[in-house]
Amino acid sequence: MKFKFFIAILAAATLQACTAAPKKAEDSSRHYQQISVMTPGVTGAHCFLQSGDMTYTARANSPVVVRRAPDDMAVSCFKGPHMAGHVSVKPTVAPVEAARVFADRQDCESCTYPESISVVLALRPQSVEKNNIRIMQ
Repeated sequence: MKFKFFIAILAAATLQACTAAPKKAEDSSRHYQQISVMTPGVTGAHCFLQSGDMTYTARANSPVVVRRAPDDMAVSCFKGPHMAGHVSVKPTVAPVEAARVFADRQDCESCTYPESISVVLALRPQSVEKNNIRIMQ
C-alpha cells in the first residue's frame, strides 16, 4: 500500500514539474510595441488604453508597451475631475496578414498602432457653471 502511495506522489510531482518547466519567451518585438500618449498643453494626465480585452494605464508623455492587435484602441485621458479627452486609433495591418487576422481574430504580428497618440483634454461641461470655471484644488 505504501508503495502505491509513493508511486502516486512521484507521478504527481513529475507532472507538476512538467507544468512548471520554463516556457520559451515570446519575441516581444513581434507581439508588442511601445507607444506614447501625448496630451498637448496638459502635464500630469493619466491615460487608459483599451484594445480588445486588454487594458493599459499610462502617464501622459511616458511610453507604455501594448500588445499588437487588430482592434481599434480607445484612449481616454484625465487630469483631475475637470479635464478629459478621448480618441480612438486604428492599427495598420500588412495586406498579406489582414484577411487571416480579421477572419480568425488571431494574434497580429504586423498590426502597428501609431508610435505617438495625441489626446486633447478639455474642461468637462459639468465643471463649468455660467461661464465661470469651478476648479477645486
